Amino acid sequence: MTLPVEGTEIARGATAVVRAGAAGTVVKELLPGMPAVIVELEARALAVAGDAGLRVPRLVEARLEAEPPALVMSYVDGVELADAVVSLGPEETGQILADAQDLVRRVVAPALMLTAKDYVSHGIDHAPLPSDVKIRVLGALSELPDGDALCHLDLHPRNILWDGAATIIDWNNGTRGDAAADVARTLLLLEAQIHWVPAEHRDVARPLLARQARGVSRTHGAGSRRESWIVLSPGARRSRR
Repeated sequence: MTLPVEGTEIARGATAVVRAGAAGTVVKELLPGMPAVIVELEARALAVAGDAGLRVPRLVEARLEAEPPALVMSYVDGVELADAVVSLGPEETGQILADAQDLVRRVVAPALMLTAKDYVSHGIDHAPLPSDVKIRVLGALSELPDGDALCHLDLHPRNILWDGAATIIDWNNGTRGDAAADVARTLLLLEAQIHWVPAEHRDVARPLLARQARGVSRTHGAGSRRESWIVLSPGARRSRR
């Protein structure tokens, strides 16, 4: 395994940038304007997942008071599962994703974690919806079970590194809640990924993503609760446009 040179940018997302650190580590720094609580939440979720035996990056240090706040984690070799779909095929890719999610939801999360309901509620509060719609949606959310499963809430093929086994990364949405909420988010994210594909490739990508979604659905079943979480998700309307 050849490690990247310290300081080399490895990945960049909506909230953070990941660079190679020293001695086989990576440093994930928040982008300007991002609240420090994101680092705290990811550190907590990583610790819970790691203690439960899940294959995740090892948390080395949480720099909560640094500027910018950052996490130091072990470097994980491998390719994003999304980039392995050509060699693995969409059905196997979907099954790998489903199996990873199954392992996550078997973990009982501690009560100190942010709840999936609070996460979704925050999204609804900040969504561009009329106030009467927000009230109805929040009322429906309150009727769903709380649950005590570990939820990733951002589990899709670009948040799994593959080297013959799956390592789950990017835990900044890690929460405690109903496992059906996590499955619903994954299915919505698979739908939304079509918008990240160049327009000229979408006709090819659409059936591949659909077959990945079938792998998740086959493992976790349909389930009325899962459908309820899909309807309530603040991202549902955007992902289905």
